[in-house]
Amino acid sequence: MQYVRWKIAGKTVGGGGQGQVELVTDASGKESGKFALKKLKDDRRIERFKQEIDAVTKLNHPNIIRVVDRCVGPVVDRCVGKTPRYYVMEYCEGGSLEKIGGQTFKGDIVKATEILDPICDALGAAHKAGIVHRDVKPANILMREDGTPVIADFGICHVDENESITLHEEAMGPINYIAPEMESGRRHLGDPSEKTDVYALGKVLYWMLSGGSIFGREDHRATPLTAVLSDQRWEHVHMLLDKVIVEKPSDRLGLDDFRQELQKVRDLVMGNYAPLKPSIGIKCRFCGLGTYARVGQAQVGYTGGPVQAIDSKTNTRYIDAMNVLACDDCGHVEFFDAQRTNRWWTQ
Repeated sequence: MQYVRWKIAGKTVGGGGQGQVELVTDASGKESGKFALKKLKDDRRIERFKQEIDAVTKLNHPNIIRVVDRCVGPVVDRCVGKTPRYYVMEYCEGGSLEKIGGQTFKGDIVKATEILDPICDALGAAHKAGIVHRDVKPANILMREDGTPVIADFGICHVDENESITLHEEAMGPINYIAPEMESGRRHLGDPSEKTDVYALGKVLYWMLSGGSIFGREDHRATPLTAVLSDQRWEHVHMLLDKVIVEKPSDRLGLDDFRQELQKVRDLVMGNYAPLKPSIGIKCRFCGLGTYARVGQAQVGYTGGPVQAIDSKTNTRYIDAMNVLACDDCGHVEFFDAQRTNRWWTQ
């Protein structure tokens, strides 16, 4: 297939059930550099193809893929030979997260946040416009040459007030990232909403931090990050995922809350703060070399809080015994109220 304005500049660079993506350049000289041309493969999907183009062009956001041209009807002066259905978008030199590979992001909470935070902003703009992406996954998060992340492929997006145009034989989302309410036979859980995309974002976060691992349904604790990365701090991430990768949309965080919680998790992990459940085995916050182990309990003098006993001779106030953790390298000691912390630690 030849195009008047667009010249094929290389081999096919991607595609799926709906379209084929080819690398092209602008023969007219209006745009410089390389672009990606997505060509419709099956005319039965023309309405969805148009919806995808309309959704992307409607959303003028720096972290949503930019469309520069389209041809979706019988416009013979722009197309040579058989009328093709296509649109042209920016080509992201950095590739998709999937092609970059999960190992690149393994254990890097800062990089994961730097990528997902602007993607959350882009999805927020889509949600405000009544558009739910429904296909959030590593393959659809692309990186520009300067490192800017963008969300692409709105091919199965849901648009408020529009009738569903999903073909009966097609899945309604990526099998490893699809929210439960989008699975066949489970639509009773609810219609597509921002929380559909939040569910997928949680799975993408785990994929990045684990080095490319995936899991079924809501079982993100089957292979915990604390084991994969040998550090109890990653329990903070699972505490977040407990509120995101949940079957019922009503039990999930909204997008804004997820975004805020992700920033908090980043700060907790980077600050080496121990998750309360569990915290034994975390690196020492003083020397950074050893790890904490529980060494016993002690009754410690205390000047505030609920009084359990008073030593009449020294006038020292006591509360319940304190759990004592000590670093196995430098000996740094941490004290915790045993009444509250016995339920956290079993050692």
